[in-house]
Amino acid sequence: MSASADPLAVDPAARDGLDDRPADPAHWPRYCCAILRDSAGRYLLERRPADARDAPGLLTCFGGKRNRGEHPDRCIRRELF
Repeated sequence: MSASADPLAVDPAARDGLDDRPADPAHWPRYCCAILRDSAGRYLLERRPADARDAPGLLTCFGGKRNRGEHPDRCIRRELF
């Protein structure tokens, strides 16, 4: 698959350098999540392990904590793939 066909491909010109900023802009979220649906329109969730530090045993969206300086788009790609 070519980069242009990849729906998650990042156009560097469209990012305007946000991925390279050393500190977090105040409006960036601490956590990033994705709400996913399958081809039948059903929502997909994950059940957290019983021993998970955060939300043990609960159903949650896919995602996780964003690293300092990490753009939210990059965070969600890292969490999903």
